[in-house]
Amino acid sequence: ATGQATSIIFDDLVDLVHSVDIAYRHNAQFMFHDTSLKALKKLKDSQGRPLWLPGLAVREPDTINGFPYIINNDIPVMAANAKSVLFGDFSTYFIRDVMDIQVIRIAEKYIESGQVGFIAFSRHDGNLIDAGQGPIRYYANSAT
Repeated sequence: ATGQATSIIFDDLVDLVHSVDIAYRHNAQFMFHDTSLKALKKLKDSQGRPLWLPGLAVREPDTINGFPYIINNDIPVMAANAKSVLFGDFSTYFIRDVMDIQVIRIAEKYIESGQVGFIAFSRHDGNLIDAGQGPIRYYANSAT
């Protein structure tokens, strides 16, 4: 990446941090795909300091621009128009398990080959409970 492109991405991350309400920033984290982490580890600020810093003590997390991060490979990788980086307070996001896992044994379908099949069902949902004034924001890559 050229210095100019790196500067734009760095500025965008700073803007992303400051787009989150200050009340939520003290507990804020980044969330992105592992491939995005690889790109972010290469970024430096205008004075040549890396954005990614390893944790220096046991149980101290690695950080991006001073904030811890979560790897979530279900988030899109950095690409044109992709919402590839999330930032904010994820502590009020709750996952609801609607039912226990239900497992059904199917012996009849595979009887000719001497096999047994299993089907499992479960239902889940998630929601940001304390929506407030922007506890989580995203960075969308430019179209080019």
